[in-house]
Amino acid sequence: MKKIRRNGCIVAAYHFGQGLEGHWVAFIIYPQDGRACVFDSLRMPNLKGYKAFEDCLRVAYKEYVKDPECYDRRTENFKAKHKNRIKIRRNFPCAKQPVGSQTCGFYVCEYLRECKQYSSSWRVLKNGLNWWRDVQSTQHSFKQTKADICKFVLDKCVLEGSTFFNENSQLAILPKYERLRKWPTMMRPQDYSLGHV
Repeated sequence: MKKIRRNGCIVAAYHFGQGLEGHWVAFIIYPQDGRACVFDSLRMPNLKGYKAFEDCLRVAYKEYVKDPECYDRRTENFKAKHKNRIKIRRNFPCAKQPVGSQTCGFYVCEYLRECKQYSSSWRVLKNGLNWWRDVQSTQHSFKQTKADICKFVLDKCVLEGSTFFNENSQLAILPKYERLRKWPTMMRPQDYSLGHV
């Protein structure tokens, strides 16, 4: 928090639970304003699920405001009411996933992508309260998120010598995967286009 610029925020994705019972949420934190929001795509949020993250955030924030060099733009009324506690808004309006679906991860990616527009302050986010209605995420096909995931996998995991390339995997060892692991030089662009994503 101490490294954040004066007009900046921290965005974070958080996962809790196990397997298919697991769930992703997004947080946007404005240390200078003493505020944080939770973006949860469930129609009935599991507030206990992300309590551990909130507790961590509260402890970190108390340390942040103790530092005399921290940038603090909270009003005097806010300081009097909340002291050294961060105010976390859990029910912040956001797009909701269809009931019974497992698409929370895609929603979190969309929330994080959209949050960059509201990174300067809590007020900017509050004034843009209905941004998610404009995006129409409930009918959204998540094309950009899918494309970003494919690009990450191709560039950082599949490409030989890249950051997350596993030298001991079948992809690295078997000759049938040579074109894939050397895709920039051995494949034409149409072989890996994302036209049907």
